[in-house]
Amino acid sequence: MGEPHKRTRVTIFLSDQEREQLQSSADRERRDLRDEIVVLALRALSQQSTPSETRDSTDKLLLLPEAFKLMKVSRAKGYQMLAQGRIPGVEHLGERCKRVRRRVLERWLDQQDGE
Repeated sequence: MGEPHKRTRVTIFLSDQEREQLQSSADRERRDLRDEIVVLALRALSQQSTPSETRDSTDKLLLLPEAFKLMKVSRAKGYQMLAQGRIPGVEHLGERCKRVRRRVLERWLDQQDGE
């Protein structure tokens, strides 16, 4: 049998700027996780409150890439339109978590086609 593994402690010295970057990165990851938990909780609640047979699938909340695909625009163009407030039915579920109501978006797209 081989020798047991030895533990080694390594100390890394970071500048204040590096420490702040690591901290802000960790904060962003925590926010993203929190936002995803909120979305999952909202989905679970919406599924509990309405029987699946009667749930209106057109009132679903779309992820931004799904909405952009439905709109037939690129990701960059979609985010540009979002920043300009040109996409209807946007729901803010957290600090950085946005979804789009499918029914509202489809109605808006139909109106755009009619113009």
